Amino acid sequence: MKLRNVLAALGGVFVMSISGVALSGSHYSRLPSGSSSAPIQMSSIIITGTALDFDDGGLLWLEAHLPGARVGYYQHTVYTRHLPGNLSHGVHPPSPCDGYTEAWNHLVQQGGDTTLLGQMQFHNLIALMAQHQCTLTIGITPPPVTDGAPTIDTVTPN
Repeated sequence: MKLRNVLAALGGVFVMSISGVALSGSHYSRLPSGSSSAPIQMSSIIITGTALDFDDGGLLWLEAHLPGARVGYYQHTVYTRHLPGNLSHGVHPPSPCDGYTEAWNHLVQQGGDTTLLGQMQFHNLIALMAQHQCTLTIGITPPPVTDGAPTIDTVTPN
């Protein structure tokens, strides 16, 4: 009789523990371990340019602000750090990019890099900035020659 009570109690504790973890949702809303606490990589190349397109897969098409520069494409990932943007208040005419930069800065202050929802919001803001051809500054580390698009380490609107 005592063994049955102990087993029933252990079973209840096990079920409650599993249901508590399943219903907490924290493992669904957080990014992979280490993404928010990983040290910022020092990018060896900083590029400022006009965002031209941003697709659903996170590929950013950017025209660099350099003489004779061509359009390049760069990969945005969940490990990309989003840095505060530079606001140009008082510049006339006002730019729609200013509103996106304000939303961006608010999201940075709220810790948007640490949640999947925040990552989706950054993704949407970059897409809107590309539609309006806003200026972005990205930091990349060049990939080996055989890889595809360089990965974006940091991104900030200007």
